[in-house]
Amino acid sequence: MSTLLFFFFAAGILPQMGPATAADPIFTTYAAPLHRSEYLVDEGYHLRFYSPKEPLALTTDTAGDWGLSFRFEEQVAHAVGDYAVPPRVESSLSSLARFSFQPVAGLEASATFAVWSSRAAVLALTVGNTSDRPVRGSVIVWYRRPAGTQGRFDPARRGLTFTHDEPPDKLSETPPAGFTGRFRDWLAADAQPEAAGVFSGEAEMLAAAPAGGFGAMAPAEGSVAALRFALDLRPGARERFRFVRAVAREEDRSEGLASAAREALHKSEEDLVEDAAKPYRTAYDPGLADPTRRMVYWSALGLARQCMLPGEGRVRYNYYVFSREPTWGWGHDGQVFHESLSMLAYVLFDARSAMDSQRVFMEAQDGDGYIPYRIGPYAARTFPMKGERTSSAPFMSWTNWEVYRTARDLGRKGVGNADREDARRFLKQALGAGESFAHFWIEHRDTDHDGLFEWGGNAVLESVRDSQVPIWDLLGKDDPTAPSLVEAVDLNSMMVREMRALGDMAEELGEAPSAARWRERAEALSARINATMWDPETRFYYNVDRATNGFTVKTAAGATLDLRRKEIIGFLPLWAGVAPKDRAQALVQHLTNPSEFWRRFGVPTLAADDPGYEPRVTRCCQWNGAVWLEWNYLVFDGLRRYGYRREARELGERMIEAAATQLRRNHRFWESYSPDDDALGSPMNYIWDSILARVIVDLEGDR
Repeated sequence: MSTLLFFFFAAGILPQMGPATAADPIFTTYAAPLHRSEYLVDEGYHLRFYSPKEPLALTTDTAGDWGLSFRFEEQVAHAVGDYAVPPRVESSLSSLARFSFQPVAGLEASATFAVWSSRAAVLALTVGNTSDRPVRGSVIVWYRRPAGTQGRFDPARRGLTFTHDEPPDKLSETPPAGFTGRFRDWLAADAQPEAAGVFSGEAEMLAAAPAGGFGAMAPAEGSVAALRFALDLRPGARERFRFVRAVAREEDRSEGLASAAREALHKSEEDLVEDAAKPYRTAYDPGLADPTRRMVYWSALGLARQCMLPGEGRVRYNYYVFSREPTWGWGHDGQVFHESLSMLAYVLFDARSAMDSQRVFMEAQDGDGYIPYRIGPYAARTFPMKGERTSSAPFMSWTNWEVYRTARDLGRKGVGNADREDARRFLKQALGAGESFAHFWIEHRDTDHDGLFEWGGNAVLESVRDSQVPIWDLLGKDDPTAPSLVEAVDLNSMMVREMRALGDMAEELGEAPSAARWRERAEALSARINATMWDPETRFYYNVDRATNGFTVKTAAGATLDLRRKEIIGFLPLWAGVAPKDRAQALVQHLTNPSEFWRRFGVPTLAADDPGYEPRVTRCCQWNGAVWLEWNYLVFDGLRRYGYRREARELGERMIEAAATQLRRNHRFWESYSPDDDALGSPMNYIWDSILARVIVDLEGDR
């Protein structure tokens, strides 16, 4: 461990994750710090340090890759498998990684990679000769265009410039007017390269490295461009290199690209580490002894942090996107309530920021209490359907209460960054907004006025279970209003939890009459759920027909459909505190039955003995068997609420292992997980996997 790295560990600035190899569950995607992030110009990077057949590189989804290669006479160290000692990550923060390796025996390399801003990232490399012989060779820093693309590379000061395209629909489903998706790039160093070249591929680049294929840079077309730097080290000597990759919109002035590059390039390594580490000083450190839990905990919080962006456009407060790298349109438009369950974990890292994220919803609220399905800096999506606006699953007040309560409790321990007065102001805002939001649901989502709620607007979206839901498909596969045909057990459980949370907030603020009213409403709704949605024959909770409150429903096609399909939503009465103790016991028996829900990596969204069960995740948004960690957290929380601590611990361990298995393989988080094996095809680096940090803290608290 370097002296500098030891200093930062000893000072308690960096989280104590310890060195991580390719086989360890560590997250290695990085994005700019919150205060230097932008929406329209933003580049995140994934550190690919673990693949033996591929080179050490910083990869992107659509902006190409840049990486390192080495050549010493006839010996090439290009793929990681060529190295004498493969890379290990010494520390990994949301915007910075430190790693070390030996490209050849006797040559020690250490590197700091930092995404300084949305526009610029810097790689500081130190190479030292620990052998007893001189070492002569080359360090090659290269850029590879995305597969199937070509373009021109032009010489620039100490490097080269080029362009790339980011399809506008990758940024957003509603991209701002004038956004072209065309970017200019600069790959440069802090010293003049010995030579440069443009090549058809990496093989040609490596073959040219010792000979005349490199030379004075001239404009040229190709898929790979490289800068070569001489390395001539006597025994005990070391040399330092600094490289920068900068991006800017094509329509911006050229000075913007250069200034972004210079700012990052001229920061000292100490400044880079200090800047990235600063927010970790007030993060909650549970002092985890187990290395897997420790890595998953800090990786999960790093994921949440890097998804946060500062307020811009129509949003005054910081907000999140689903992922910074990769970026996809649906995941980049802004916040949605169920993704905001990740704030239950993120509050452990930055309580102020978590509260501000929730304020985004409050500021978008209409006079009738309605809050749009999605809110971002350049869009507020309402998805109107038959004249009715779509909201999203009502997790708002429960999330607000949990964020406040966690911030308050950490503050009492002298941990975190929440100001007591600001937290109280947040709670008062949350109570007012939450009461108004609850009244919207009461007035607009109980159309038959029987005291039970159904989804409205685009009901498929509003239910947030938006694809491959067996019941929704049978009710009307191409009809987005089909879920409104049933009184929904998940929605009614959510409303109970919202009402209980409003009662807790009111009590905390000394408003006893309001607290009593919301708790009475919660109890009345709980009674309706138990009287209507519990099936004594199968001993499980289900949706019921809106018209008859029975377990069969007439579809639009005239068929009779049995609604008794065991789904994860049947466990939400545990989470909401609705189920009587005997029914809770029956639910736990279903839950812990391996032929139904007790699977290797957690609780699937559909029972494994259902004919529609799909055990492999091969695409986005599967609700017919995939494991969704935030919904598993609701089950986990319900088990703890009813005193099933052993079962909760086992479920928590399975959730942790689902993510850890993928982190060991590809060092990424995923939207959802296969319940029975490690096959995956869902979106990468999804913010809500950060809920694992909360799972880990809850498990530690139960010891």
